[in-house]
Amino acid sequence: KKHRSSLMDKTGASSMVELVGRMTGEKKKRPVIGFSGLTERQKQVAVLIAAGKSCKQIARELGIHFQTVMKHRENLYRRLGIKNALSLALLVSGEHMG
Repeated sequence: KKHRSSLMDKTGASSMVELVGRMTGEKKKRPVIGFSGLTERQKQVAVLIAAGKSCKQIARELGIHFQTVMKHRENLYRRLGIKNALSLALLVSGEHMG
C-alpha cells in the first residue's frame, strides 16, 4: 500500500485506475469506478483473467457459458476504462496488495 501511494504521488494519479492508465500508456479518460465498484462475479472473472486464464477455462471453472465470461470481460474493461488484460492484471494486483 505504501508503494502504491508513493507511485500515485510521483505520477500525480488520483486513483489506482488512473495510475494503471498512466503505466500502460492508455490515454482514454477513465471512469473512477475502481475494483470495489464491481459485482462479486465481475471480481471473480477479473482475478481469473489477471491470472492468465482463457474465457473457456474461466467458464469451466465458474460453471457458466464462455460467452457470459466474454461479456463480463467486456463490461469490466468498459467500467474500469481499460483496454486489455495487462491493465486488468495491474489493477487486480494493486487491489490485492492493499
